[in-house]
Amino acid sequence: MQHLLVSLPAIGVPVANALFLLYGNYPSPAREGEVVASAAFAAANGLEVGSRVTAILNGRERQLEVVGIGISPEYVYEVGPGMVFPDNRRFGVLWMGRDAIA
Repeated sequence: MQHLLVSLPAIGVPVANALFLLYGNYPSPAREGEVVASAAFAAANGLEVGSRVTAILNGRERQLEVVGIGISPEYVYEVGPGMVFPDNRRFGVLWMGRDAIA
């Protein structure tokens, strides 16, 4: 499974290519391991609010908690590197607080 981690500002919601929550909450700036999963990726992998996903972040394996499910106009068509067609079971977008990614 491969993820694209997209950063969210600590305060407010980005205006361009905004993330729209379908379920749950935005990641808390005070908690580093929270993410919003894309709706297509969540559906393909049976993820829901409270599920955990494993990701390598800054060279370290981390367990991340899904706190929300969302969609974004920037990632309507989720295609990973080298892919021609979407494969939502193998590739998905996760949104995480900017400070947690840095």
